[in-house]
Amino acid sequence: MKCIIYLLIFFISTILYCQDSYIFDQVLEYEIQKPSESVRKDVETRYYFINTQDNSYVAIAILREGGTYSLVFRDDKKDKIAELTVPGEAIFNANDLRINKKAFKGNKYRNPVYISDYDLTITPHDSLQSIYNYSYNKSESSNRYLTKNHVMVVDQSVDRSMIGVGFGDYYSLLPWKDKFPKGLIRESLTERLDGSVVSYCSLMNVVNRNKTFVIE
Repeated sequence: MKCIIYLLIFFISTILYCQDSYIFDQVLEYEIQKPSESVRKDVETRYYFINTQDNSYVAIAILREGGTYSLVFRDDKKDKIAELTVPGEAIFNANDLRINKKAFKGNKYRNPVYISDYDLTITPHDSLQSIYNYSYNKSESSNRYLTKNHVMVVDQSVDRSMIGVGFGDYYSLLPWKDKFPKGLIRESLTERLDGSVVSYCSLMNVVNRNKTFVIE
């Protein structure tokens, strides 16, 4: 009998050791426009799965043709990222999504720009929102992406930091640290030196939704 109990404890411990769970409790829907792209100028919908108590991980589901989703799941503590394609029902209908741990790789999306390369100005937008303007302050020769600035309209009635949520690909990769504002990103854009907009993001919806990603 003791042998069976020991085997059961070993079995349960092995499962817990080999399996990580990430719990999400909210989904933010953003509309993304990339007007400067010559090939694709259509509107893109992104769903950001977040944990309102833990901003060290985020999952981004991007709607594609045919109803499938490109899923990017990032664990910033482990500096790991998983990219895969999943059906719509797995994203929104099931209570959990299982991901093979072999899908995780080192985060390859490194950005050569530092947050110290930007000057920050903050101006009130209304009683609840402020505009954060990050202006690139280095020489044009070192400006790899010809970036002029990044602008965010931040709802500061929400008292938490959500790095990587609610803006385009380029500056979601910046090493923000304590330079990222606390609050909910209502709108954001990235502007180039020639005045063209790289990406414009606007918040469409916020839904409380419990979902667990299980890495096995």
